[in-house]
Amino acid sequence: MKNLIITMALVAIPLAANAQFDPEVAQQKTKKEIKEEKKQERQKIAAAIKNVMEEKQFVLEADMIFNRYGQSFPVARNINFIMIDSTQATIQLGSAHRIGWNGVGGVTIQGNITKYDISMNKRKDNVSLTLYVLSNLGNFDIRLNINSAGNATATVRDNRGGMLRYDGELQTLGGSSVYVGNRTF
Repeated sequence: MKNLIITMALVAIPLAANAQFDPEVAQQKTKKEIKEEKKQERQKIAAAIKNVMEEKQFVLEADMIFNRYGQSFPVARNINFIMIDSTQATIQLGSAHRIGWNGVGGVTIQGNITKYDISMNKRKDNVSLTLYVLSNLGNFDIRLNINSAGNATATVRDNRGGMLRYDGELQTLGGSSVYVGNRTF
């Protein structure tokens, strides 16, 4: 009886191993190849994002805004944004429920860009932008970080200690649907 069980086991093992071999599975890519393809795709997207930023024609449409204490507020994308158009920057904060100084429940600040530095993190495929905006309301320091998926975070600081963080997606100027309110400052 023991010999019969051992013989059946010896016959079953090669059959099971042969049943697991599938030529279609052998043709599939290895995990390393898939990882390399994803990495190359992320690098292409990051390079495209960097090109858009070098053209200075883009909009960060925010869907969430954070104040200096970390409190988050969901907002409408078409009236809460940071827009860069060549040498001009527009920072707008609005509310769909109130009427503000700019006609869309908040403020609209337009100013000239005085510094514009782009850097790229090759390891993480992130693009960072630092820019300074000079407006009638004062100076604004904007730090923008964009990952390879197009998600962006911008921290806006003024010269009086105020801070807002815009979280959303980066759009080209032509592909954006933002509404610019009346210029407040």
